[in-house]
Amino acid sequence: MKTLLAVALAVFSLPAFAEAVLSSVAPGSGSVGGGDYVHIHGSDLQLASKVTFGGVEAQIVINSGQEIIAITPPRTAGAVDVQVGPATMPNGFRYEDPLPSDAVRFVVPIVINAPGALGSNWVSELRITNASIETLATAGTTIAPQSSATITLNPSIGPGAFFFVPKRIADRVTATLRVHDTSRDADSFGTDIPVVPETQFRASVLIPSVPADARFRSLLRIYAPVSGSTSVTLAIRDDDSGALLATQPLTIDSYAQVAIDPQPGHSRVRLEVASTGQPPIPIWAFVAVTNNTTQQVTTIVPSLIPAPAPVSALALGHWAGGGACMEVTQTDVVIANGCGTGHFVRPLTLTDGRFEADGTYKISVGPPIPGPGQPAHYSGIVQGKDLMLVVTLPSSPQFALHVTLGSTAPCAVPCP
Repeated sequence: MKTLLAVALAVFSLPAFAEAVLSSVAPGSGSVGGGDYVHIHGSDLQLASKVTFGGVEAQIVINSGQEIIAITPPRTAGAVDVQVGPATMPNGFRYEDPLPSDAVRFVVPIVINAPGALGSNWVSELRITNASIETLATAGTTIAPQSSATITLNPSIGPGAFFFVPKRIADRVTATLRVHDTSRDADSFGTDIPVVPETQFRASVLIPSVPADARFRSLLRIYAPVSGSTSVTLAIRDDDSGALLATQPLTIDSYAQVAIDPQPGHSRVRLEVASTGQPPIPIWAFVAVTNNTTQQVTTIVPSLIPAPAPVSALALGHWAGGGACMEVTQTDVVIANGCGTGHFVRPLTLTDGRFEADGTYKISVGPPIPGPGQPAHYSGIVQGKDLMLVVTLPSSPQFALHVTLGSTAPCAVPCP
């Protein structure tokens, strides 16, 4: 029995899979306060789920396999190792005390200072609170420590504006933007609009629970922190079931707005906006919902859960989980699942992260059974590095495998 087990392990053992390799880190230095966007280049970077600077975990914004964009965590001054999974670049990044000129840009999404219909007079009131211990000079105004001030925005009307805060105190500064009708201030305090620093921009944005019936007008506003064309993809889903209703490619130049049409038969929709340019540019977005009867505006801000990035093909490499292991090559997918082994041709086109494939699956207990096995149908849903694979066989109950790209989870021992 031991001899047979050893032979079985040798036959079913899977080849070693690749590990992340680092080639460069740019820029090579940043502020001790953290918050800098750093581009890490290399190969097989998607196999690593964590990036650290001097042992402190960084937030990953984008991971394309060849490039990771990460936001540095705070650290003391000096050189630190950059580590992506087991791969390390010694002294790959240097923390430095910020210069007086270092600043964080804040996005003010809407600027409205103009008369409206029926005698209304709309005003955008931006108030900045300086909770630091030093004086803040921004947007042409000086704000004393522990004080707040109302800021006059320029331009007076448009899709948005910016103001800058020294990086050394950016985490102690906050802002509120209230858009209100001065002729009706006794009836309503107005609508609060989020004001966000560019460090909150992400590769993808998910906005749930947007009303989809004709009683409301919903307007999606998308922002990029750089000028120039940026490609994004908008996916609209039923918020209850997650079913895909529509997709729309967009090109934005710092800013774009998209009217979300009513979706008959659906009460709420979920909006997923993902940056798809090369390299992807971090974005931010929110939705303004206007009641067609009262004209009251409600804002819906992004979820903390990012939208899944569009997937064009099943990623190469080693996937594992729950005792199942899967190897994806340029042409084939091979599954080892204890007593079962499967095979199908690698899907090269995924629609909405999903694929359907026909192949074979063989269940072997005891001596190997000759031949490829029985026909099998494979249905996959890919979300980031996670895959749910449903296997349908003609004479057995349907079952699902949950595997993760780059996982080191052990493979089940083949049946003796």
